Amino acid sequence: MKKTNDALKIIKRMMKSDPELQAMVRESSINAQLSQIIYDARKQAGLTQQQLAAKVGTSQ
Repeated sequence: MKKTNDALKIIKRMMKSDPELQAMVRESSINAQLSQIIYDARKQAGLTQQQLAAKVGTSQ
């Protein structure tokens, strides 16, 4: 196997044979997408993190 410094290629090689790692990467990707959606909606509404947290009944 040819050596590489490309992090994405290294991760793909590692994931190829590890279903648990594949699941973790998928979950992390979904979490990142959801976080971005919430961030965008919060900014569009003109709310701070603290204001949004108060509206949904949680802490910042």
